[in-house]
Amino acid sequence: MALIAPDGGGKTTLARLLQESTPLTVKVIYMGLYRPPSSGRTALHVPGPGLVFRLLRAWARYGLGRFHRALGRIVVFDRYTYDALLTPPEQLNALGRGHRYLLGNACPAPDLTILLDVDPQILRSRKDEHGLHDLAEQRQRFLDLAGRRPEIVVVDASRPLEEVNRDVTALVWSAYRGRESS
Repeated sequence: MALIAPDGGGKTTLARLLQESTPLTVKVIYMGLYRPPSSGRTALHVPGPGLVFRLLRAWARYGLGRFHRALGRIVVFDRYTYDALLTPPEQLNALGRGHRYLLGNACPAPDLTILLDVDPQILRSRKDEHGLHDLAEQRQRFLDLAGRRPEIVVVDASRPLEEVNRDVTALVWSAYRGRESS
């Protein structure tokens, strides 16, 4: 499964809570495409090598997820390649659109993708890195993505964490039971 949301949406917090509260082993894999390197090195800004690097990294993480899934573990991707599809196409040139399309569709869809939908005011109170206008735009882009991808389930994550965890856990178990019966 994948958890997607704007910054401050609760992806990492919810993933950790699922690890702690689920009787099966839950493996959390960070699947973000645009995190800056932690080693202090600068990111590749050349389009070709940068794209190849991101594709290889996405497939390596996806492959790791498939490995853990084959072992019977529940895999939670914190973010997913869908992040590449959030930039409106009209803001990109043809090369940028192709680049984003390729990255956004690089890996097969997870069995379950949950969009944690949070009001921009709450997002800002959780993580004060972006302005309210930017957060509202991010939220709308995620909702637009969910409208284009029927496999994405939207969960109201503005509610207390216990309620969100209960709803997400029910969705995870439903998907897990469906996978086990097929």
